Amino acid sequence: MTEAQLREQKIVNHVWSQNGSKVAVSFRLSNNVAVYEVDQYLEVNKFQQVHSFRDFSLPAQGLAWSSQNMILAGGLDKAIFVYRGNQDKTWSKDLVLCNNSQAVLSGAWSPNGNKFAIGTSCKKVYIGHYEDKNVWWDSTSLPSMNSSVISVKFHPSGRVVGFCGSDNTFRLVSTVLQVKDKKFTELEDQDYDGIFKNVDLWNHEFFETVLNGWINDFSFSPAGDKIIITSHTSQLQLIVIKDGDSIETTDIQKADTYTHKGQPFLKLVFISNDIFVAAGYERKLYVFTTENNQIKQLAIIDKPLASQLQQKALSTTNALKQQLQGQKNKLELQPWEHQLAISSLNYIKDDLVSTSDLNGKINIWKVAI
Repeated sequence: MTEAQLREQKIVNHVWSQNGSKVAVSFRLSNNVAVYEVDQYLEVNKFQQVHSFRDFSLPAQGLAWSSQNMILAGGLDKAIFVYRGNQDKTWSKDLVLCNNSQAVLSGAWSPNGNKFAIGTSCKKVYIGHYEDKNVWWDSTSLPSMNSSVISVKFHPSGRVVGFCGSDNTFRLVSTVLQVKDKKFTELEDQDYDGIFKNVDLWNHEFFETVLNGWINDFSFSPAGDKIIITSHTSQLQLIVIKDGDSIETTDIQKADTYTHKGQPFLKLVFISNDIFVAAGYERKLYVFTTENNQIKQLAIIDKPLASQLQQKALSTTNALKQQLQGQKNKLELQPWEHQLAISSLNYIKDDLVSTSDLNGKINIWKVAI
């Protein structure tokens, strides 16, 4: 992978394998999804392509990598595929049955990799599971939104899913599959002992909140006791979950609201149970804490890891030239900077996150707080 190739192809989305050793990238021009091996994070130019999926006629915007080494890809052409990573380093393609009638906008795996969720333009969320007998993935729809589903993610329990859209609404709904009287509880993590561990229902709505603008994204904390939501009006809302002995005694409340004074955030991700990062139109990372159930900004990070290398290569001649031209206060974009809004934000591992934009730039950031 070279940065020139990325700029040429443009990036729609990217996701990481569980151990952070591989990254899947969906491209805008070729509509392909490529898999790269990553030995180090400083130089994107050294990422090595190991496979490419060429099954889409439009870009694959819904992209997710499971704990079982499977990639879920859903396209703007409505197509959905699951790609399995085999032990011999080859990939095989699974058939997915889904009656979505419009584009796929988002996708996610349950923590144990037994279920996936797809958010679509047809105002529905689809929950998929694998059928060994038929050797395919079947999916069931949730009556979801009054608008397109912009983002969908599983709660750490795997039994509940959150989703949001341009109708200004965020919802939290149970996803334990049930056909007639049979409950597919074997798909759930039987060793999980956290919040929502007692949930065994399909399509039970736990919570709904409406913000003052369409909702761009949200994120669950690793413990599953917090949800952070962002709207297109630069608003952040913190939801706190207190588990009960039953579904009826689970308490979910709005804890805090924060209004960002800058441009809206498009993406959010928790990197610990208290700290999350946000990014969007301002093309940099904002770090927040939710300690004591209050949203507080901790830091702004404007230089990714790539700046450590590229900064050394900057010519002092260019700096002098800018001063001579009277542009000291109007510097050009640095080579590592995003030129467009950050459209994808992902946690890698430890204190590392990654971002990408539609212009083909991928950056790795170290969040040291």
